[in-house]
Amino acid sequence: MENIASTSQNGDDSRVAIKKRKVDHKVEGSIVKVVLKNFMTFTDVVYTPHSKLNLIIGPNGSGKSSIVTALILGFGGNPKDINRGDKVSQFVKLGKSAAEISIELYKRSDQNVNLKRTIYASNDTCNYYVNNALVTKKKYTDVVESFNIKVHNLCQFLPQDRLEDFSKLDSKGLLINALQSIENKDLLNNFEKLKSLASSMTTYDVDKKNLQDRIKSEVAVNLKLETIVSTFTEKKSLEEQLLVVIQKRCWTLYVLAWQQISGEKKKFEESKKHNNVALSLINQQREKIKNKKLGENNLKNVILQNANAVIKLVEKLNNQVGAVECHLSDINEFKKNVKKRSIKVEDLTESISSIEEKLQSIKNETLNVEECKMELTEINKNIKNIELNIYPMRSNLESVKNKLKGLTEKMYAIDQELEREKRKEDGKNQLLQRKFPEIWKAIKWLRNCDKLTIFRGQVFEPLFTQIELHDQKNAKYIENIINYRDMIAFVFEYGEDMTIFNKIVKQEHWKKINSISAPPAHININELPNYDINSLRQFGFYTYALDMIQAPSVIRRYLAKNYDMQNIPIGSKEVINNLQRLPSNIGFFFAGNDQVHIKTSNYTGEKITRQTQISNESQFLLFSVDSNLIKSLTVKKEEVRVNCEHFEKQQIELNNQLRITEDSRQPFIARKKEIQGNFMKFQNRQQAYDKIIKDVEFKKCELKTEKEMLIKLSSQNLQLINKYFDSMNGVIETMDNYSISINDLIASTSIVRNCCVDMKEENKVLKQLKKLYETNLNNFNVYLKYIQKLESEFKKILDVALHWSRGLSPYDKTLFLTMKRKLDAIEQEDIDDLDELIVEKKAKLNCLHTDQNAPQLITEYKERKIKIKNLEKTLENLNQSAHTKEYEIERLYSEWFPKIQELKNLLCVNFQKFLLSFGCSGVIELDVGVTRYDFQAYGLLIKVQFRNDIPSLRLLDAKCQSGGERALTTAIFLLCLQEVTHFPFRIVDEINQGMDKVYERKLMELFMELFEDRHNQYFVVTPKLITNLTFKNTTVDIIFCIDK
Repeated sequence: MENIASTSQNGDDSRVAIKKRKVDHKVEGSIVKVVLKNFMTFTDVVYTPHSKLNLIIGPNGSGKSSIVTALILGFGGNPKDINRGDKVSQFVKLGKSAAEISIELYKRSDQNVNLKRTIYASNDTCNYYVNNALVTKKKYTDVVESFNIKVHNLCQFLPQDRLEDFSKLDSKGLLINALQSIENKDLLNNFEKLKSLASSMTTYDVDKKNLQDRIKSEVAVNLKLETIVSTFTEKKSLEEQLLVVIQKRCWTLYVLAWQQISGEKKKFEESKKHNNVALSLINQQREKIKNKKLGENNLKNVILQNANAVIKLVEKLNNQVGAVECHLSDINEFKKNVKKRSIKVEDLTESISSIEEKLQSIKNETLNVEECKMELTEINKNIKNIELNIYPMRSNLESVKNKLKGLTEKMYAIDQELEREKRKEDGKNQLLQRKFPEIWKAIKWLRNCDKLTIFRGQVFEPLFTQIELHDQKNAKYIENIINYRDMIAFVFEYGEDMTIFNKIVKQEHWKKINSISAPPAHININELPNYDINSLRQFGFYTYALDMIQAPSVIRRYLAKNYDMQNIPIGSKEVINNLQRLPSNIGFFFAGNDQVHIKTSNYTGEKITRQTQISNESQFLLFSVDSNLIKSLTVKKEEVRVNCEHFEKQQIELNNQLRITEDSRQPFIARKKEIQGNFMKFQNRQQAYDKIIKDVEFKKCELKTEKEMLIKLSSQNLQLINKYFDSMNGVIETMDNYSISINDLIASTSIVRNCCVDMKEENKVLKQLKKLYETNLNNFNVYLKYIQKLESEFKKILDVALHWSRGLSPYDKTLFLTMKRKLDAIEQEDIDDLDELIVEKKAKLNCLHTDQNAPQLITEYKERKIKIKNLEKTLENLNQSAHTKEYEIERLYSEWFPKIQELKNLLCVNFQKFLLSFGCSGVIELDVGVTRYDFQAYGLLIKVQFRNDIPSLRLLDAKCQSGGERALTTAIFLLCLQEVTHFPFRIVDEINQGMDKVYERKLMELFMELFEDRHNQYFVVTPKLITNLTFKNTTVDIIFCIDK
């Protein structure tokens, strides 16, 4: 069907005919022109609306609401704003790649604003243009909102699919939508601020009471601890007094020790002086010995000089002897070299003679080359004939091997698949053992018992073990259809078998065992669906639940009867978009991951849809075993095994034939190798002959060179012998000088030996003095150790005093002054008196008993006091914050409430006036909640009275008014908002739906009357034009949408 917009009765199918109209005063943001290309059912449409009232008329399904949809999407809206799916690509005409929506808005400047939105069908994306320039969606929506066009506000855009949403708005929603519609944005902003402030104030009293209770609780706990704190404080005071007495005792001991060590140090100094006198005598004797040693050292230096002269002569003699030895070594080396070269000359002479003999033998060897070539040709011909027979044999053998390999791989694949199915069965058994141990006991009993004797008909293990899925992905649907108890139930063909089994279960004390019985065989169960699945594919369905599984006929009959699985269709998410088009008797189905229930109300006839998401995780059907697959795989495996045996026999026969043929070729190959070897040897000998000639010439040249070198070496040997005799003469001369120097060294050594005898006496005297000094020194060291012991004890006393004084000492004059005053305050000076005072203080301390947790309690007491102060400060801040917020609420409320009252009054006056023209009455009231600051409850209450038999005004809702009455009230409320808001245009779609003819006519007459002197634009979509309607002093475009 092709949708075409027209104003003529005969319907021009290629363009939109527009009447000539007088120039109107337009509001900025009014719609001047709308162009649609490939949008929904429109191919190419240009719509030019009037600046005031526009009626869009056409029968249902003709596409009149498509223009409203195009305007909402063209202004940046999305499909959810009109309750038409969630993908914008669905609005592209079928078979087209993209759709365009172009809107021209009036602007008081010279140039209007052109908006364009391009929608692509392939990837659900859009491009946005402002005055033909590509912009972002944010920029696009900012331009739209700059004209105060609010796509999401139902007061401006009320499409057919959102009309029910508007009528269901509560008082709060009506107030919010009204505030969003008016020019003064401060009213909405201040309202939101008041709600926020009031929300925070609701918690003030609770927070205040909680803080006060906490403060009282903390103070009460501290009062209980005050006795412990006072006792502990008294004990601390006594401990401090005891500490001062101990400190005085320590420092008194320190003074006494200091006096003792000072006296001993004076005696030590006198002893030290005596030791110094003895040390001076030792030093004098050492000086005397030193002078004598100096003379001795001078003589030793003379000896050393003579010794150095001897050493130098020895070094010179060694060098000369070394030179002689070098000459002698060179002579011996020359002799060896001459001998080697003589041997080499002899070897070269013998080698040349042997090579010449070898050359003569090579010349004598011959080979008939032509005969060898002819024989090789004949051999190659025989080998080629044999290989021509081998090639097809090898091809056949390779073909057989490949076939055998393919069959082996195929058998391995079949084994793997059978193993996988076996693992599924094992997995199913493990699941039963782990999750259902009692059921597993019953299964083991059932497998081991004689079923034919006990039961009349078929008995099946738990139902979920008998269901085989064609596709594991579909497990989620089956598990959401069949309930838990049936899934784990044993299935019986006959009811009496189930009774027998239940008795056995009771006897064996098995728990949590369920059993079900299939419908009797005489009952006819229809497993065919109500609709052929092919007829449902247009809605997005692709199969039925029963077609997804394979199970024994008894179980399929049970599922068909109890769950009607043959009539539960499964589809994709596309089904959600086609809910309204589904056949009426499809009440339960799956769409993607959603489970959908559709129920028709017995009172209103409306469809109630409940949509829930299902889990993708399977609990029971994790291991679906395909028994048909196992059977077919077993048959295939046997066929493959037979084929394998056949090809293995064929392979053995071909191998034997190939081996016999290849063996017949071996004599020819051996003879060929022999001939080729002889020929290669002949060629190698010919090549060797040329090389040997070159070697003979080279060796002769080498022999000549060696003979010349022998003559040259003989002359060099004579020169070395002359140098050897010259070196020997120098050695003899150096030996004479060495003999003279040795005699001088012996004479000086005898003089030094006599001086050493006198030094022994002097050293003896020095030794006696040292012994006397060491005796005094030992006594001195003993005394020194005594002094050191006193100092060590003194240091310990000081350490103890510093420990009790916490590191303070009399040397820290400023810091120690406070402690000195405390010490002076104690009258006792003697150590014994101080010890008595310490015992007395300790006795008093022992009499004071304190809680062992006193330190922790004191810490808690102090922390709690700080906590109480902080809580009191928090309470003060809370009170201050509450006063501030209360003041701010009063200030905002005093500004906001009179204005909201004024807005309500203005709406109410217009509402009463408009309803009065219909012969009805009504009022708009402001709902101010129950409490003073209950701004969350603020809203607009609409009360109406349509019939005289109703005594008073009633609140607008679905229980008290009919659909037509609610639609009329909605329309009148929107007209009231038109009087106080500043939208450039409004759009309502089939607002007269459900009205009787009287109300419908009066509403249209009211539209005509109101828009006679107003400049705002209004779009009203209605399925029919009211006859004999009078248009007062204005031109109204009526657009008919008719079939081509």
